[in-house]
Amino acid sequence: MKLAGQLILPLALVLLTGCVGGWKSSGGDSELSAGEAVDHPLAEEGRHAAAVLGSLSEQEVAPYLSDLAAELNLALSETAKAGEGAAQTTSDNSLLLRIASESTFDVNSSTLRSSAERTYERLAQVLKAYPKTIVHVVGHTDNSGREEYNMALAQRRADGVAGFFVGQGLDGLRLRTEGRGPAEPIADNATARGRRENRRVDIVIRPIVEGREYEAIQPPPYLGK
Repeated sequence: MKLAGQLILPLALVLLTGCVGGWKSSGGDSELSAGEAVDHPLAEEGRHAAAVLGSLSEQEVAPYLSDLAAELNLALSETAKAGEGAAQTTSDNSLLLRIASESTFDVNSSTLRSSAERTYERLAQVLKAYPKTIVHVVGHTDNSGREEYNMALAQRRADGVAGFFVGQGLDGLRLRTEGRGPAEPIADNATARGRRENRRVDIVIRPIVEGREYEAIQPPPYLGK
């Protein structure tokens, strides 16, 4: 995935089988080819999402995401670290926000800290104004400890963020969660700083595009480096 910018926040972005709290865990889904898309269950889910939430033409996607990114950056400007860049635009026409886990959660917890809630409230308010998107919340850990525990913790934290968004009025239909544990590091796990960077929540915002609605439902590709 090619990234064009970055936002790291210091405070810490029908067929609904496997639903938790109104949103879906997407860990078992797979990438689709254009030929497979028509008959795949994700295609039906994508069409349903478009019918409820609306969709964008190809020409509308870029300005829609540009406006969304600008509003996200403005809303989060008080909590973003000085000198850090904008929300990342990916090569598949998605937006990516990275949020540090230790600033969002206490150790081994999946409940948002009260000090982090304002950040997520701002984020939710902006997302509600741009309904023609699916919001994927992906939890990550470092490689310390047992992988099974880290995978479960990453999933619980992704669910915790999604649950907070629903509490802020975000439609659960738009939310999908996944815990990827230590599998997708963005820094060297051999150092304390690297492990700290790897403990994060990635929020991937994918547009619902006319004729390709299933793409918004598919889980994001590899998010590591």
